[in-house]
Amino acid sequence: MPQTSPNIGQATLTLQSGTLDVFQPDHLSTKSLRGVHFAFRAYDCLWQIALPLLHLNKRLQQGWTERTLTSAPPRSDLWIQAASVGEAYLVRELLKHCPTDRPLHLLLTSNTDQGLGILKECQQQYSISHPRITIHCTSFPFDRPRIMTRALDAIRPRLLVLLESELWPGLLRACKEKNVRTLLINGRITPGSLKHYRIWPGLWRMLRPDRVLAMSEADRKRFLLLFGPAGIDTMHNIKFDHLLAEHEDNKQPSPLSERLNPQLPFLILGSIRKEEEEQVGQLIKVLLEREPQLIIGLFPRHLHRVQAWQQRLSGLDLPWQLRSELNQPAKSGQVIIWDTIGELRAAYTLAQAALVGGTIARQGGQNFLEPLRCGLKPVIGPHWANFRWVGEEIITQGLVRQVDDWREAAVQLLEDLATPTDRNAIQEQARSYFQARQGGGQTAWEAVEQLLAREAS
Repeated sequence: MPQTSPNIGQATLTLQSGTLDVFQPDHLSTKSLRGVHFAFRAYDCLWQIALPLLHLNKRLQQGWTERTLTSAPPRSDLWIQAASVGEAYLVRELLKHCPTDRPLHLLLTSNTDQGLGILKECQQQYSISHPRITIHCTSFPFDRPRIMTRALDAIRPRLLVLLESELWPGLLRACKEKNVRTLLINGRITPGSLKHYRIWPGLWRMLRPDRVLAMSEADRKRFLLLFGPAGIDTMHNIKFDHLLAEHEDNKQPSPLSERLNPQLPFLILGSIRKEEEEQVGQLIKVLLEREPQLIIGLFPRHLHRVQAWQQRLSGLDLPWQLRSELNQPAKSGQVIIWDTIGELRAAYTLAQAALVGGTIARQGGQNFLEPLRCGLKPVIGPHWANFRWVGEEIITQGLVRQVDDWREAAVQLLEDLATPTDRNAIQEQARSYFQARQGGGQTAWEAVEQLLAREAS
């Protein structure tokens, strides 16, 4: 029988073969315990049914033995889970604060191949600069309860660190069973997610991490509603540490210079989503009517929308050309449809104005910090919930301009085109904004050290 934590009751439940130990607060009723028992049995059975179907997915076939724990990870002191690319970059910032004066075995996992690739870069870097730190990288196991139990039996971590919104019930249940402490850093939870979690509040209070560091006061309040008051605080978003590091590296000349005449105005419509295409089409028409010499770089958020844009612009009687066919400097009064990837940042460094999509329609927003790092103050619409962590101050300080609709966007963009751009000044303002909010990585690592010390005692 696993050892329990103080002040926590235990319900021992049978799950097919073996034992499923679920820890519950002592005050929960027998009816609630039965409900939890049924939920985890059903959750395990759903995974059993889903696994053969998931194996058909080519992306998931990569690292399949690791995802199913056919190949078990090594024993580690600290397990850090990063869902994908964004979280993997945060792990890199977190590890900058890892001490070098003692040995430490780390297990880094990710759900995606791209995220795993970034973690492996960290592994290579630290094998040289931090020889006393041992890092192993692998794919995150499927959250089937019996798989997670086996994972913790193999890894035997002293602490599990999750990032942002990583609330896996199978994993959290196994941590309670095995008395493994858990820490959620850079925590975020949307109002919609909170609403779904609170369908069964008792379950999530049982599974709650030992400590939560939320990325904003609004997120902290939502975590309080979900988990209760103990152990929930705020921290600076680690993304600001990452943004500052990227900002300092963003000094390379643009490879697009030969394709864009510096004497002609150039404007970017970046990461445009399907849901706002009609409005952005009208915006393009107005911009070219008012500024006939303008070159517009149109970057659809998804490449499969390129053909739809060809049809839309032709229907509006607007001239366009595919980026892949642009072999000489672009002509004035033309829309370049970017049907290639990897050049949006380079294009921002040459533009005089930019609108970032996902914000005109209710899509949560796209990355409007990218043009800012390139010395360009972007225009966004009213919908940027996915980036609220940046803070309203970025609007009040004028680093990003928010408009209500595409018509206001047209007015602001035309004004930007008529105003000289001081890229160095804008980059310095952005650097100051990021710098004032950095330090999240240090705060998070201090929480890691505190929980490791508590576990050791």
